[in-house]
Amino acid sequence: MSDDDLLKRYLLGDLPGDEEEALERRLLAEDGLFELAEALEAEVLEEYARGGLTPAQNARLARFLRASPEGRVRLAVVRGLAQSPMSARNPAPVNVLPFARPVRTVPSRLQAAAAIAAMLLLALGAGWLASVQIPGPMIAKRAPTLAPSPAVFLATIALSSLRGEEEVTAVLVPAGTDRVDLRLPLRDDDGGYPSYRVVLTDSRGAEVASREPLQATRHGKGQPALVLSVDAARLPAGRYSLEIQGVLPTGEREDLAFPEFEVREP
Repeated sequence: MSDDDLLKRYLLGDLPGDEEEALERRLLAEDGLFELAEALEAEVLEEYARGGLTPAQNARLARFLRASPEGRVRLAVVRGLAQSPMSARNPAPVNVLPFARPVRTVPSRLQAAAAIAAMLLLALGAGWLASVQIPGPMIAKRAPTLAPSPAVFLATIALSSLRGEEEVTAVLVPAGTDRVDLRLPLRDDDGGYPSYRVVLTDSRGAEVASREPLQATRHGKGQPALVLSVDAARLPAGRYSLEIQGVLPTGEREDLAFPEFEVREP
């Protein structure tokens, strides 16, 4: 058997194991044989790309390439080149750039097949890329900008049963506040309603905010409380009144407290 036939069988994975090992030893020792292998590698894969191999040879070569992730990528590239317009216009063999000779390790059949694909990519890729238009880079989507968390000021307002019964609470809202949470601690005898209604009015009696139904919350073993959130822009300096009612399961409301507070400039 000639060296040409022997090398082609080696590149197609068609040599028995002992003959394959013997040939690999010769490739390391004989410069002329290695140079011949370089030329035949390009021819074998070019024949594969152009459909010149037998079905059995195609199957063996494809099996070797599919055995690794890199080989699968190169197999896809070779098949794409075989279907490109350039392949039909240029059926003649092409010159292939040489690759570095391995020194310490002997290439396996899988590595040889992968090298064939890489060499054909170098040989055919330039002409193929010249015949197609390569799109420009896609514009990366800008990551959504997260809105900053609002600055919240918590103000606790003591409840009173009657208007004007207790001293008016002063609330100093810091500059830059986005939201004011009015915390309204409930008395022990007012904490048993399924829900509540809270209405906030200014000194002229105009409604500023309201919430119904509003559920009481409890932190740990602390006292239950209602929290009414109000946009800070709606609370300029001035006096305000709260109307707090408990809502029965029937929907009826019972007055619980009418606390007042005053927003002052900090």
